[in-house]
Amino acid sequence: MKKKVIIFTVLAVLLFGAAGYRFLQVLPYPMGGGQYKESPNKQFTAHASSLTDRSFFGGEWRYYEFTIETGPRQIVRRLVINEPPEGMIGWRDEGTIQWAADNSTVTYSFRGTQLILTNTP
Repeated sequence: MKKKVIIFTVLAVLLFGAAGYRFLQVLPYPMGGGQYKESPNKQFTAHASSLTDRSFFGGEWRYYEFTIETGPRQIVRRLVINEPPEGMIGWRDEGTIQWAADNSTVTYSFRGTQLILTNTP
């Protein structure tokens, strides 16, 4: 009986240790990089990011995230696009963000694609 308790305890410690290790591996996700640009009136900020996320059980997901924010982390618009068949760009080095002069829209340009988000809260 004592052997079974010891074996069970060792297995439980190993299982919790492995789960904790995996948790620490996926904790920093999603990860990636991007760029941002303030609107002409400095009231809004447009962000474009290329991100990778991992799940606890081993799945991986790559996607673009486009946001318009006002103030610290107050999202006005958010759009997520899964990885396209032609692959991802790195928004740190590629792509452009351009605001309309009246702050009404923001255009994200990359790989011959233009994505226009309206800025209407």
